[in-house]
Amino acid sequence: MIDQTSLERATERFQPADGSFERLVVRRRGRARNRKLASGVVSAVVTVASITGLVRAFRPAEPRMGDEPRLDIFAGVHGWIAYGGPDGIWAIDPDRPSDPEARVQLSVIPGEPIAWSSDGSALLVMRASTANGTPADVRSRDPSLLRCLSVLRADATETKVVPVGGGTDLSRGYSLSPDGSRVASVKVRPDSDFEGIYVFDAEGGRPQLLRSTEMEPFVIRDLRWRGWLMWPAWSPDATQIAYFHGGGDHSEDLKVMDAEGTNAHSLFGDRRLQGHVQGLTWSPDGSELAFATDDPDGELGVWIIGADGSGYRRVAVHGDDPTWSPDGSRLAFVLGGALFTVAGDGSDVRLIRDVGAGWIAWNPLG
Repeated sequence: MIDQTSLERATERFQPADGSFERLVVRRRGRARNRKLASGVVSAVVTVASITGLVRAFRPAEPRMGDEPRLDIFAGVHGWIAYGGPDGIWAIDPDRPSDPEARVQLSVIPGEPIAWSSDGSALLVMRASTANGTPADVRSRDPSLLRCLSVLRADATETKVVPVGGGTDLSRGYSLSPDGSRVASVKVRPDSDFEGIYVFDAEGGRPQLLRSTEMEPFVIRDLRWRGWLMWPAWSPDATQIAYFHGGGDHSEDLKVMDAEGTNAHSLFGDRRLQGHVQGLTWSPDGSELAFATDDPDGELGVWIIGADGSGYRRVAVHGDDPTWSPDGSRLAFVLGGALFTVAGDGSDVRLIRDVGAGWIAWNPLG
């Protein structure tokens, strides 16, 4: 056991170097300061990480490396009217016809717009070319021109759908399905002289026959005659197709069938149109159809009829190729090379601009 005397002697023999205690104190204080500093840095890092997480949570996602913005040539023409000519296909805002910024070119290749898909991502167009493949004006009466239907997409790609020849009669009308995947057109059956309404896939493939004149002869003056088919038009919900069935003396019947080609029935009943018909299109809600037909004086006018056969009326005394506005309240038509719009009751006729004689198509997106 160590007594007090021994402890004092040991202490006397051990004399620490000068300033060693002070250095020890300073060292301990430094370690404490470092621990506090490290703790503060960790707290700061945690705080920054938390704030960064909140910022990222409320900030829109940024594009990843390699993502490219998608081209959409139709993005700026919602609710606009497309028209064509020898200098390409254009679109114009009917609410600002005099504004030069409210008119854009969709395609530099000559052509005519026929119809839009319901989501505005595809446009059915008519093209023409010479025998060597040079683009030409569709409106030309040159019989040597080769005409075809194609689908122009929002990414500026284009697919030929209905080829030239093969019995397809592009003067009898055509229609684009609401989803833009199919085209309906009139074609003479290759194994007979009977006409039929065929469906062509927008990406290629064999056409499908829906209905032919062999299946429903046209009855006129107690005589059964095969007649001809014209202007097939898909309903907005893609469940039905309307079309004209013509007979002699320009006697036309308006019919509606299921999209599979069955259950055809007349909207005119015992009535018949005694004139040429031009174009056929459904209203956006599927409740009415519009078309152009001529009166006894040979003047084309725009008419409307309910999908149930009711409400048959004329909305424009003169006009051709009607197309509906996105909300179904107005129609656009062409008269004497000028583009007009009119309310569904025939009032409020407005001149938009000179577009030349040709097809028009109102973009369905408001």
